[in-house]
Amino acid sequence: MAGPALLDQRHALDSCRLFTASSVEEIQSQISGVMQPHSLKPLGAQPSAPRSGFMNYLHFTDIGIGTIHFGAMSLEVEQDDFHLMIFCLRGHAQMRIGQNEVELSRSLGLCVSPGDKLSARFSEDCEQLVVRLDSQMVRRFVGGNARLRTVFQGDDPSSAAWRHAMGALISDPATIDLVRTSPAVATSYESVFMATLDSTGIWSDRNSARGAQPACIKRAEDYIRTCYAEPLTLDMIAQAARVSSRSLLQNFKSFTGTSPLRLLRDVRLDAAREALLQSRDDPGATVLSIALDAGFNHLGRFSQTYAARFGEKPSDTLRKTAFFGALRRARTQ
Repeated sequence: MAGPALLDQRHALDSCRLFTASSVEEIQSQISGVMQPHSLKPLGAQPSAPRSGFMNYLHFTDIGIGTIHFGAMSLEVEQDDFHLMIFCLRGHAQMRIGQNEVELSRSLGLCVSPGDKLSARFSEDCEQLVVRLDSQMVRRFVGGNARLRTVFQGDDPSSAAWRHAMGALISDPATIDLVRTSPAVATSYESVFMATLDSTGIWSDRNSARGAQPACIKRAEDYIRTCYAEPLTLDMIAQAARVSSRSLLQNFKSFTGTSPLRLLRDVRLDAAREALLQSRDDPGATVLSIALDAGFNHLGRFSQTYAARFGEKPSDTLRKTAFFGALRRARTQ
């Protein structure tokens, strides 16, 4: 992934600092909250020595872009229900998926699709650039059970448009701030991101080799998006989809890479975030009332999953939204 638009400028993602940690356990826990559970082990002569790590994370709606540094480590993980692109901004990393072993560099990245098993070793000075793509979004833009090609040649001419779009975003603090505060801008950037990524030819399978998606999945998804605020259970969703719970779970896993209840959680989180961002004209809005309206009945758990997905606490979103709402009202008076 070479080119002055991306790597020869200092990125501005430090303004999106998600955490700074000083132990392997804390680093692993914090990253797991944003990505997924994984095994992280120190390398070197003193594996028990204190470790300094951090993560910056810019969340859109269905895309997350971040940088991670944690020193010399090994990592083992089986990819969950999202796609992941990994590059090195500095240092180096050796990564393996199946028979594919890649030495990440300024011009070579690795792509991980749901179900892939990844092994990696990072140098002490390595700072990764990671791009998280929600599976539901990938299906909307690409269709079928598309998978990313394992190796991404970032200096290939076909990657120029995407490379420059990424560079323009992560090197400009004003653009990053706009994406963080405006859902409309975030959605527009996601469309540009996916369109330019598609132009690279990165998708190895645009259509499902297992045939068309079963109708029960569409019925379940429609039911979840219509009734997400209600206290739904797996049995209720399966009944609406007109199949057994077991059959629905199997179909979701095979054709979407996720589960009905995880989709329900994500739909509720999206609804809550939209309500928080639109609350600027409602000074009486609270995190609790918005969480309850979205179908969450445990505020602590809601706050934790919200922060993991969007990179900030719901109270932070509400506070920023209230500030901009008050500013706009003051300007119109």
